[in-house]
This record gives sequence, C-alpha cells and structure tokens, in this order.
Amino acid sequence: MSSGSAGQPACSRRSQWAVFGFVLVVIAAVSIVPVLVPPLRGDAEVDIAAVRRHIEAIAAEPHPMGTTQIERVRWFILGELAGAGLLSETQTIRAPDYFGTAGGDTVEVVNILARIRGRSSTGSVLLVAHYDTVPTTPGANDNSMAVANLIELGRTIRSGQPLLNDVILLFTDGEEPAPRYGATAFMKHPWANDVAVVFNLEAVGETGPSMVVELAGGAPVVGGYSAAMDEPVAFSFMTQTAELIGGAASDFDVFREAGVPGLNFATFRGSAIYHTANDSIDRINDEVIRHQGATAHALVAHFGQVVLATLSESGEDAFFTLAGSTMVRHPISWVTAALVASATGLAVLGVVRARSRDLSVGAAIADSFVVLGTALLAVGAGSFLWILIVGLFPSIGVAASYLALIVIAVLVGGIASWLVLWRGGISGDSLLVGVLVVWLVLAAALVAGAPGAAYVLVWPLAVATVAALSMPLWRWRWAWVIGASIVAAVALPLTVPVIDTFFLLAGPRPGNPGSELPYVIAVSVLCGYLVAVLIGATALAGSRSTDGLCSRAGNARQHRMVEAGA
Repeated sequence: MSSGSAGQPACSRRSQWAVFGFVLVVIAAVSIVPVLVPPLRGDAEVDIAAVRRHIEAIAAEPHPMGTTQIERVRWFILGELAGAGLLSETQTIRAPDYFGTAGGDTVEVVNILARIRGRSSTGSVLLVAHYDTVPTTPGANDNSMAVANLIELGRTIRSGQPLLNDVILLFTDGEEPAPRYGATAFMKHPWANDVAVVFNLEAVGETGPSMVVELAGGAPVVGGYSAAMDEPVAFSFMTQTAELIGGAASDFDVFREAGVPGLNFATFRGSAIYHTANDSIDRINDEVIRHQGATAHALVAHFGQVVLATLSESGEDAFFTLAGSTMVRHPISWVTAALVASATGLAVLGVVRARSRDLSVGAAIADSFVVLGTALLAVGAGSFLWILIVGLFPSIGVAASYLALIVIAVLVGGIASWLVLWRGGISGDSLLVGVLVVWLVLAAALVAGAPGAAYVLVWPLAVATVAALSMPLWRWRWAWVIGASIVAAVALPLTVPVIDTFFLLAGPRPGNPGSELPYVIAVSVLCGYLVAVLIGATALAGSRSTDGLCSRAGNARQHRMVEAGA
C-alpha cells in the first residue's frame, strides 16, 4: 500500500484535499452573492415598466445643462410629478457654460423640487437624483434610472398613507460639472434647513446592486439603513475608502460637507459605458431598476416614520453584508480589541512552539519577509496584466473583464500555491506564523489609518490565530479540514467583496479618463494573495499537525500491542 505524509494512506490524503477544495469553492461562491444584483421579485412598490417608460423619454438623447434638450427633460419630469398629484417647484440660478454647449458665458441651472408633507414631521427626508448628463451620453443609467425611480417613488408616497416626516424629492441640474451647481444652490433654498437625512442615487456602471458608497454621520444612519433594507449591500471598507479619497465626486459631496447625515448609493459593474454613447436605453437592466427602486422605497418607509433627531447621535460602526442579505455591524472598537487579542495569541503561539522546538523564530521571521516579497511579486504581475488588458481593450465588457480577473486569479493563485508548497515543505509551521505576522502588521496599519476597513483583515487573523493555537488538539485526521474550512468561512466572505469592488473601481471608463483608477487593482490582487496564503498555510500546517498526532498515537497503540503480546 502506498502511503502519504506521516503514514497516512495516500488515498485518504487525496480525499481530504478534494473535500477541502470543494468546500473552498462553495464558500467562495457564497461569498460573491452580496455584491451581485438581487434577482427580480414581485415588489409592489417598484413598477419596472413605468420606470422604463420614463427612462426611454429622459434618455432619448444627451441633455447637458443649459441646452434645449435638458429643458425638454425638465418639462417631462414636471409633467410626471403633476400627473402623480405632486406639487413641485423649480429653483433657478445662472452658472458658467461649463461644456460650452449653449454658446454663451452662462446658462440656466434649474433644480426641480417636490415636497410631500408628513403628519408631524421631525425633519425632512431628502432623496436626490441629478437629471443632467455630459454632452457625450444619453445617460440611461447615469442618471435617468434614478430620476425615473424617484418619480415613481413620489407617486407611491402620494397615493399611500401619510408618513410621519416630510419627504423632499430633489432633481438636480448641473451635477456633472465638478462644482455641483444644482446641489450647491439647493443648500440656499429654505427647505434645506429642514433636511435631517439625505440619500443620493447614482450610477457608474450598467449593472450591479445599488451599493452604499459613502456615509455621512455615524452608527444611527447605518442602523437605520440596516433596519430598513431587505437586501442591504453595504461595506464599511467602501465608505472608509471614499472618506480617505475625499468623496465619490457627486452631489453627495455638497451635503456631506454641510454636515447632513445620509448615504450615497451607486452601481459600478460595467463602468466602460460611463459617460459614453453606450450608456443608452438598451443597457438598462431590470434587476438594477428594481434594486435601486426598492432601496429608495425602503429608506423612505423607514426614515419617514422615525424621529430623525436621533440621527445626530455619535458612534461609529464597522459593517458588512453576507449572503442571505444579512448585514452585520458592530462598534469599531471591537476591531481594536480583536487585533490586540490576535497579537497576544500570536506571541503565545511563538513562545509555546519555540519552547517545544516545533518552531524556529528565525525561520518564522524569514518566512514573513518571503511572504511580503512574494506578495509584491503577485501584486506587480497581476496589476501589470490588468493595466495591459484595459489598455488594449478600453471598452471591455462585463463578461470579458471577469474572464480577465479569472486569469489574474490563476496567476496569483499559482504564486501563492508555490509559496505554500515550497516554503511549507522547508520550514513547516514557521510559514503559517510568518503569514500571521504579515496579516498582523497590515491589520494594525488599517486599524490606525482606516479603522472602518480593518475588519477585513482583523477577523480572519483572529480566527486563524485561534486555529494555529489549537492545532496540537487536532487528533482526528479530518480535523484540519474542519479547522481550515472555518478560517476560509471567515476570510472569504470578508475579502471577496473587497476584491470585487476594487476590481470594479479599476475598470476602464473611456468616457471619463480622469476617473479611471486601473492601479487600484493592486488592492484586489494583494487581498486575494493574502487570503490564499492564509488559507493554504493553515491547511498545510493543520494537515501536518494532524498527521503527526495521529501517527504518534498509532505508534503508541502498536507499541502497547507488542508489549501485550510479549
């Protein structure tokens, strides 16, 4: 009979790795669900056919500020609001002819406002969608879909039972130029003084869920969103990133800078159409319409019925969405506590293993540098390949872009596998300790500089550290499969959305080259590499620990049998 490591039959060894591989595929598949567009369902609030009709009318042609085309769109919106029984008004200012389309120095910028009074308002809930475009696009996704959804939202509110709070629908003009002329003008309108919370609807791509991109305010806003939504798509790593780069360049900037609590939403997948002629009616997706519309309806249904003064309360949460539309949130302070616990556990692991001579501290330190070096290699190779691809195919479609991501994943996975098999074969457990040290350093950096994103590394680190400490107790041959699978079940759901989101942010946008960020693919590659080596090193160290314990137990039993026979 052939044998595997430490006397374990090779067939048993292969079956364990086969089962572990299958479990990884299942966990990875489940982990991607939260960033997919929720499927169509029978939402009574969202009339997709009506929204489509509005989009077809609004996005018939480009309609930048100050043109006769946007005047046509303006009259359409006013007519639809009147038909829904809503009283509306306009707010007009003059602004520079930013695009030079009107043949003059200045043009009219005209906001459209509609207010639905509540029973006993504690403040106004403001929903915002800009209705202008750049000259190069009809703007079916950016931003006719949001405009159409807000028209239908107003119709639903008007026909239903009165809410507690006032609801204001704001259709801004002049959003596309960086000064955000319309939103800035609204802050001088008398209604602006009553706004207690704001929700801005945007789109960059042709598909994807209506994801929370920015947060203004703290835990009460996040808690309200979580309570409101049946299908939340929100990650504090995203809002933390937006905060670090100074915002997502939309009308929401104006409200955030004015200190108004709220959320900014956008779709990202398929951003190659952004600000191009391809952002046309035939690139509209019913699932995206429904999720954006359902999000707006849910927000109004919740925030329209609560005392809005509580939104000014302090407190910050880390939050993320899991499969099954489960939104997890907890105080950011928990992340710091988990980091300290992980550092303590890693120190204990090093001392205990060194004393038992199962670990060389020098080898572990060397392995941590090897992990960093190969991480840089993976990031460099993966980023170069992506930048090359988008340079050759600037209008790459959604399916083709994910095919490219798979190629990059295979490359990164190959480097990670080589590291685990090569260094793991030489240094044993020290590779896992080296990987944990790298995770600890990077997690500490996030806790210090981007605490809202730190959960992505801290919780997998904590679970992997516990797994490493408990390995001497893994006395069943399949115990390592369970232990490594638990690490994967924590690491993949937290990191896969990061990988996907930064991949989308790295997508080409030929209609707006200034917004292209192809180099942020490095975050996706680094995150993918780190999680691959963490899971791989845990599995390898665990399988060896289990084999060793089982082999020693088997030898002891054999010895006792021999003695008994003698």
